[in-house]
Amino acid sequence: MVTEKERLEDKIDHITRLVDLEWNGQITRSELVRRLTDIVKKEKKLKRIKVDDIEGCYYVEDDTLIYSCDDYADDVQVSDLTELKVWQYNVLIRALNKHYPDYKIKLLTGRFI
Repeated sequence: MVTEKERLEDKIDHITRLVDLEWNGQITRSELVRRLTDIVKKEKKLKRIKVDDIEGCYYVEDDTLIYSCDDYADDVQVSDLTELKVWQYNVLIRALNKHYPDYKIKLLTGRFI
């Protein structure tokens, strides 16, 4: 499992290599700008959502809900949220609706009798 720190270090290394390529004349300045813009867009797109009392975080990639946690070797596709408490589920769904408006999932509503 790649930690958040390692992921950011890899991203910095990638950006450094791109700048070196432009500096050495192997790519044009416009190509550098295009690639850096793509990196920023992807990073913005993959907004990670943290919910209290849950160790990892959630994000959506290719219209799939993903859970990322240091306990797992790889990020995992989420198919079941029944382990969450109702308030955790609703916090997650509100954040998903805010950051990923195209990902359709509904809040839980309940009524006391």
